[in-house]
Amino acid sequence: MTKAKKETATSTKTVEEAVNAGREAWQGFIASGADNYEKAMADAGDHWKKATGGYEDIAAVNKENVDAMIEVTTVYAKGVEAIGAQWMAFGKSMVESHVKATQDAFGAASLKEAVDMQNDSMKSSYEGWVAQNTKISEMTQDLAKKVSEPMNERVSETVAKMTKAAA
Repeated sequence: MTKAKKETATSTKTVEEAVNAGREAWQGFIASGADNYEKAMADAGDHWKKATGGYEDIAAVNKENVDAMIEVTTVYAKGVEAIGAQWMAFGKSMVESHVKATQDAFGAASLKEAVDMQNDSMKSSYEGWVAQNTKISEMTQDLAKKVSEPMNERVSETVAKMTKAAA
């Protein structure tokens, strides 16, 4: 082989090696880019799921809060209705009691007996009024407890879920 042919063969081999090395580098670059692209897309998808998952959690919490408010409103309305019915029954019994006391006083044999009957009636009315107010107070406290418990639970759950979502 002549020197020129050897140099041409060496040059050709060197060019082929350079082309192959370039091709391998380019293929590695493309493969690396594709891997990085896929990883970036997967990461973006994960971030999107976390972001929208948070909104779904918030929507679920809001629905639970609305459901709790409806329940609380129903309990409150029934409680107020029961308290109102109690007051109406008390008012009716007081009117009946006063009518009877007045009839009894008009049928008294003496003024002293009529005054004594009125005193007894007033004492009985006062004791009934105190007992009624005690009963209404207990009903009101029970109603406040029934209404506040579910609301306290919802506030606690909402704060816990929002704190978790923010973390």
